[in-house]
Amino acid sequence: MQYFPEVKAEFQHWKRRKGKPIARALIVKELAAIVYAMLSKGEPFNKQFHGHPVATTERSTWPRLPDPPA
Repeated sequence: MQYFPEVKAEFQHWKRRKGKPIARALIVKELAAIVYAMLSKGEPFNKQFHGHPVATTERSTWPRLPDPPA
């Protein structure tokens, strides 16, 4: 979620309205529906989350490297 601003915005929207645990559950439910559709139909991800297009640009922050030991 932290790497996709569209998902984060949806989470923040639900968090304000319903609270953090419910928002997390709604995001997980949407992601599970996307994964189920992909696996059952054998199709690639359609680049949409909750009806909104997801940015597909490369991010230099992923995967996040661990911090060096102090």
